[in-house]
Amino acid sequence: CALPGLEMSIMRSIRSALVVAAVVTLVRGASATALAEADGAAERTLLEQGRATYDRICFACHTMTPPPRNAPPIVGLAAHLHARFANRDDAVAHIVDYVRAPTAAKSVLPPQAIQRWGGVMPPLALPEAELRAVAIWLWEQHDPAFQHRGPGMGPGGPPPGRGPPGR
Repeated sequence: CALPGLEMSIMRSIRSALVVAAVVTLVRGASATALAEADGAAERTLLEQGRATYDRICFACHTMTPPPRNAPPIVGLAAHLHARFANRDDAVAHIVDYVRAPTAAKSVLPPQAIQRWGGVMPPLALPEAELRAVAIWLWEQHDPAFQHRGPGMGPGGPPPGRGPPGR
């Protein structure tokens, strides 16, 4: 009868289709994995570049954590950024703009903190790529466990001789 031969032909066709589907799935999965690995490597490179800029330039005034030196600690700035911006892209654009031309109106710090630090930072003329890398790095320094003592007063309190008026 022709029926068993037809069944075998259908079974072979189904088996071939399943093999093709499995190969396509494997290739897509491998491509997705390769893309994810490339994205991860690019992200690590950006963070390393941002940290290098912090070490070379920003560290002169900004410590990572309290006690502060001459400017707010990075962990406090990151907390203010995360409180103000819902996503990294918006925060990075803001940081780049702020660092180029800082003003009290653009600051993520409350007015008391700006007063505490004697105003805003000086503008920095850095290349766009370097500004973006340090801005991404800054955003990623967020520590949800970090707690402020009060407006403009991180856990370290004011630096010696740099407290707000009346203290």
